[in-house]
Amino acid sequence: YDVGLSGVNGINAVGLDTLRSLPLGLKNAYFDFYAYFFTHGIAQNHYGQMVGYLLLFVLAAGNLLHFVYEWCGESPIAGALASVNESTWEHMKLLTTPWVLWSIAELIALRRTGLPVLTARAAGLLAGLVAIPLLFYGYQGVLGRDIMWLDVAIFQIAVLLGFWVTWAMLRRRALASPVWQVAGAAVLAAAVSRFMT
Repeated sequence: YDVGLSGVNGINAVGLDTLRSLPLGLKNAYFDFYAYFFTHGIAQNHYGQMVGYLLLFVLAAGNLLHFVYEWCGESPIAGALASVNESTWEHMKLLTTPWVLWSIAELIALRRTGLPVLTARAAGLLAGLVAIPLLFYGYQGVLGRDIMWLDVAIFQIAVLLGFWVTWAMLRRRALASPVWQVAGAAVLAAAVSRFMT
């Protein structure tokens, strides 16, 4: 008997169509992001351009950190910052390391603007960290197998989701009080201590 989710009344067809359209959807999301942040009126806004550069940094650094541990001869220092194996936990570290590093740089650059940087960056990180295992185990539960390109796409989706949450909070100046900023700093510090040890 087939008791997997992929055998339930048509869910296999819906799931596969969605998975097949994912690469085109990701490409379109990046084109839209580029058009909005680099060619639209927001490009006149220094922060809008910084968000675009941040996205590129987190994506590039996250993908490169996947290999740094091997490249450094399995150094413990590299192991604290980069993925040491193929577990979902280690892939969450690929998001955490560049996200926290850029959050520190962004906090320094925007310290006098009054923007709720710490809260927004912490909320974005949490959204991305929740998305990685949720999407990974969700699609594996439906399909019953691992697909490498989908694993890579999940990282990119998690980064885009984190950026969307961060941008929405910064645009609305949500949770800007000092208490929330301290809470955001605590979340970022907890992520560093949990993922980089």
